[in-house]
Amino acid sequence: MSKIPDEVDSVQKLLDYFESHQTLWDKITMPFYRVRNFIREKWWEFRQRCQRFKRGFAWGDVWDMDAWFISTAKPMLEHLLKKHWGHPCNIENEEWEAILQEMIDCLELMDEDKAQAHLGIAEDDYSAESYKKVGELMEEKKNRFFELFSKWFFNLWD
Repeated sequence: MSKIPDEVDSVQKLLDYFESHQTLWDKITMPFYRVRNFIREKWWEFRQRCQRFKRGFAWGDVWDMDAWFISTAKPMLEHLLKKHWGHPCNIENEEWEAILQEMIDCLELMDEDKAQAHLGIAEDDYSAESYKKVGELMEEKKNRFFELFSKWFFNLWD
């Protein structure tokens, strides 16, 4: 393969460069690689579904437990907010809904991309200072979420 020229300064230019420098062999075999990768991906998803069925979690869930927790807990809390029948006896319904909404908002901002967007930091302007700000926001929201989660844990039912 040839050396990438120095004037390639963006991803689109890089993709255009590789597309224009494909050999005949690359053009013939590429669809087969795509089919092979598609089959591997579907096999991987099937194995993870089997693992979740058998033991309640899959390897991929363990490898990325924080993202799994956020992606699982957030829809559950959203469902509880929309469809709840009751609320804890020591607070009013509106206050309970505000607590659930705050927990959902905290989960939302525990995701790095959403925290970055919330702070108004562009994707291409990700310096050490902005990385620190995003980390501090995520840590703050994580602490607040688990404070509310532990306080209201036995009331998260419907």
